[in-house]
Amino acid sequence: MAWLPLLFLSTALLNQPLLRPLWLPSARSCTLMCDSTQKSTSSHPQKRRPMLWSRLRRRFRHGREERHEELLSDLESDAGVVEDIAQDIEAVLENRRKRLRLKLGKSLRIFRAEVLDEMESQRSAVRDRQTRLKRRQSDILDSLAALREDIVEEIEETLLGVQKGGERVEKGLNRLRSDWEQELNILISEARADVDFAVQDIEEAISDQREEWRQAVDVFNKQYTQQERFALNVTTSDLFKRSEIDLRLSEIQSSISAISADVEAEIAEFKQRWTVTTARVKGLPKELPRLRSLSDVRAYVADTIFAGDTPQLVQRSRRRKLANAQDPLGVRYDIGKSSDAWLRPTTESNLRLANRQITIVTTAALPWMTGTSVNPLLRAAHLAAKGYNVSLLLPFLPPSEQTSLFPSGLVFERPAQQEQYSRWWLETRANMKVPQLRMRWYPAEYCPFLGAIIQKGVDLAQLVPESERDVVVLEEPEHINWYHHGARWTSLYSHVVGVAHTNYLQYARFNNEGAVPGSVKEKWTQLMNNLVCAAYTDVVVKLSATLQDVPGNNLVCNVHGVRSEFLAIGAAAAQAEDLDSTFSSGAYFLGKSLWTKGYRELFDALQMGSTNATDIHTYGSGPDSEAINAAVFEKKLPIIVHDAIDHAHPTLHGYRLFVNPSTSDVLCTATAEALAMGKKVLIPDHPSNIFFKQFSNTITYDDPSELKSLMNEALETPPLPMSPMEQYALSWEAATERLLDAAALPAGSRRPKEKLMPQLAYYTHFAMG
Repeated sequence: MAWLPLLFLSTALLNQPLLRPLWLPSARSCTLMCDSTQKSTSSHPQKRRPMLWSRLRRRFRHGREERHEELLSDLESDAGVVEDIAQDIEAVLENRRKRLRLKLGKSLRIFRAEVLDEMESQRSAVRDRQTRLKRRQSDILDSLAALREDIVEEIEETLLGVQKGGERVEKGLNRLRSDWEQELNILISEARADVDFAVQDIEEAISDQREEWRQAVDVFNKQYTQQERFALNVTTSDLFKRSEIDLRLSEIQSSISAISADVEAEIAEFKQRWTVTTARVKGLPKELPRLRSLSDVRAYVADTIFAGDTPQLVQRSRRRKLANAQDPLGVRYDIGKSSDAWLRPTTESNLRLANRQITIVTTAALPWMTGTSVNPLLRAAHLAAKGYNVSLLLPFLPPSEQTSLFPSGLVFERPAQQEQYSRWWLETRANMKVPQLRMRWYPAEYCPFLGAIIQKGVDLAQLVPESERDVVVLEEPEHINWYHHGARWTSLYSHVVGVAHTNYLQYARFNNEGAVPGSVKEKWTQLMNNLVCAAYTDVVVKLSATLQDVPGNNLVCNVHGVRSEFLAIGAAAAQAEDLDSTFSSGAYFLGKSLWTKGYRELFDALQMGSTNATDIHTYGSGPDSEAINAAVFEKKLPIIVHDAIDHAHPTLHGYRLFVNPSTSDVLCTATAEALAMGKKVLIPDHPSNIFFKQFSNTITYDDPSELKSLMNEALETPPLPMSPMEQYALSWEAATERLLDAAALPAGSRRPKEKLMPQLAYYTHFAMG
């Protein structure tokens, strides 16, 4: 049986497709073998036997014993043949294995080489990438370190400036409070002296009258006594005269007693009234720490003086003016019945009352850097920080129109995005975080014909909820109401204040486009401004006297301030030991590159006279930039032109003089900012510059030919440090106080809406819509 394993091996090898043609049996044998294989596979899937052995079993199973013996004999006889075949097969297989091993080895070597090459290339790429990443990381770290150093230095400089500015402002406030106390002491002592004079005059008059009455009584008694001596000689008629005299004497005595009683009563009443005033005067030291502004002090002094109704008694003494006396409170010379109305405004116009709700409506919004977008935002923020309930109503332009007004790349799909930008600007540029300030937006559109933004299909007066309709401040009331034909502002709100920013008459005068000349447009604009201001406002506050007077209550008052960063720069510069080195960069001018913004006046002034002028650096960009540069080159003017730059940029800190010959501005913000930074300013003597004439660093000229000589003279000495009062006057805190004062109407005055002409103006404008 030793041949059985060999048989099984040969059978397994002969099942290979390459060897099958050497030994294929007959078709019947193949069929039997296939049947046997299928049965065996189906019945025993786990045991697979050799095909030759299965064929033998099938032959035995079908009863073919006769062939069984032949097959066994053939197998025994062919065992040697099978063994030879197996050896041949083994040799063939070994040869095939060798070839396969050679091919496989070669393929493996090639594959290994390719894999190694790929790994090496990837390793090299990784090394290069790591090198680049390390280099980039190093660059980023260096840049971040440098940025951190710059930020830290800037923060330190800012903190140092703010700290110095805060110390200076604190000293200024202490000095100002001391001035207040001194002024109040002078005021109170003078009031006491005046009252004492009045009391002394009254007492002297009463004493003189008593003495006259006593002398008269004495004379009468003497005469009466003399008449008694001759009583026996009197006639009947004399007796009647005697009775008349007695009756007249009793009447005179009764009259004297009544007059004495009245005088005594008036003296007692006066003393009682003065006691009330004296009690408030004694309480002033306790109240003074709680008085945070000039207006609070003014109101307290007014209440003190009027508490006992004493002005009528001291008015005579008040007519005496004191020479060379400062009056920061504004109550020294006008105390009387007429000033009582202004010190006590109407309830509706008194914005200092508690729980007042203020709505501010404007015609522009950031990031459009214009006066009607920046100043209303700062006004609303400072009022909110002061404790008022403030809502700011802003226009929202379609994204397609924003690109023509906003800086490149700033487009807002929703009002919430623009509000987020406005609050970011407040925090970063104005150092104000006022989450309590509400911002509401109304649909608007840009009108190229007017060059302005107007409301679109809404009634602005009714956008605010009824519960918040108390006081409304209309920034540019004429602009807001040109196309407003809805509800009347004065009917919905308790008090309507207009703040006039822009000289629209000048814009209309110089607009000669179209068939209508500029002079006609100016008259029409003036008529429309008068109509809407009379119809919709209670009082209009003009920033300067360059703006037109409108019907009703209007006055001139600068209700704008400068941001705290400019005041901090000026306060830090004032602390410098050497002002010559601090302000050493000469003169400059900053403004939008438009001929109407002062460039034409500056060029004309520099060409006048024979005096050589120092170089002036101009900073600005705009539609006329190329023409301005060409004019500088053509006329060889002493001007160095620069692109636009923020006024608070450190590049501008070292300039000594700000030159602004423009007369087209209503109130130039750049001039106020230059003064706040501690610089000198050279400006024309013009109604738009009246507010700036009170500052010690302001230089004015009447004739443009004086500009060069005054500029050279101004550059010879450094600016004077600003006083605390000057710093306060430029701040937004003072501007807010001025607005609260300017918005007030005198006690007893009627609202314009109750008068006939404003009502006719409203109906006329409403019918035009």
